[in-house]
Amino acid sequence: YLHLLFALKDPSVGTLESNFASTVFYALSIIIVTYKHPPSYFYLFFASRGLLSSGPSSRKVFHGIAKRLWPHLHLVLAVDSGSNQIYGEMLRENYCRGVPFYSPFYAATEGLIGVNLWPQEPTRRYMLCPRSMFCEFLPESSLEEETPHTLLMEEVKEERTMSSLSQTLQDSSGNICSFARRGQMLSVRGEKVSEALFLNALKKALAQWPGARLIDYCCAESGIMDSIGGSDPHYQVFIELKGVRNLTEEQRYKLDICLQQDSAVYKSFRFKGSIGPMRVQLVAEGAFKELRKRMMAFSNTSPNTFKMHRVLRRKEYGDFLLGKTIS
Repeated sequence: YLHLLFALKDPSVGTLESNFASTVFYALSIIIVTYKHPPSYFYLFFASRGLLSSGPSSRKVFHGIAKRLWPHLHLVLAVDSGSNQIYGEMLRENYCRGVPFYSPFYAATEGLIGVNLWPQEPTRRYMLCPRSMFCEFLPESSLEEETPHTLLMEEVKEERTMSSLSQTLQDSSGNICSFARRGQMLSVRGEKVSEALFLNALKKALAQWPGARLIDYCCAESGIMDSIGGSDPHYQVFIELKGVRNLTEEQRYKLDICLQQDSAVYKSFRFKGSIGPMRVQLVAEGAFKELRKRMMAFSNTSPNTFKMHRVLRRKEYGDFLLGKTIS
């Protein structure tokens, strides 16, 4: 809030910079919440600029608002890939329309992993920085062991790997392997649906829900949601949408169909009946903002380093969203 107050007094601002696109999104969202409530500073500022509006068209005030507030704004510098992808897309479509984005680094708490050398390409990719930190590798067969034996970088040898059914993994002769955070993969039968794979299916389903706009989402495996009916393992999906307050069962099932189209492994388990259909829940406006606060309080995480969990691993988070379900 304070950053926004000082920034509004400086029309020469040229860059909006933060660790993650989600931080920029939530910061600019503060303006929407407060600008119509006098004597808010944002209200006075918008009134002085003649930007106040009412009625259905008022939301158009915020399309490209960043560029109008700061005429010299030429860059948003923030990570907008991975779990921050949807926030980057919302910023580009609304508040920061017309402003270039640069997602500079792929990093973790442990250190720098890669640098984006292709700033003008819409698809984010990163050049590996193998010397930026010490890396150890775990064989997949040892993942469940308490003290698995680790391998150093020169000990990792993958002379040939086949293309998997769900994501592309190629050989070591110059091609690129696909990596995913293990903790953020959906897997109730060993199908291993990655965050990127699920989001792609969700976008396809969203295109078939007229008037719907995605605000946020997350999933939970049925194993932690033991209060939900249905004996077959399945995914519980929580979605916050703008533009619609209800979906028909047929519309909800579109998401399951889209994931089957993108993942042959998931489709196989669904066909055999080993995995049940998804349960899609629409949650109330602001539910994910509240969940975000709860998660940060629990983990003692700074807002500047927090990343929304796309797969919930704590039952209390799932129960919280169930309590916010509207349909």
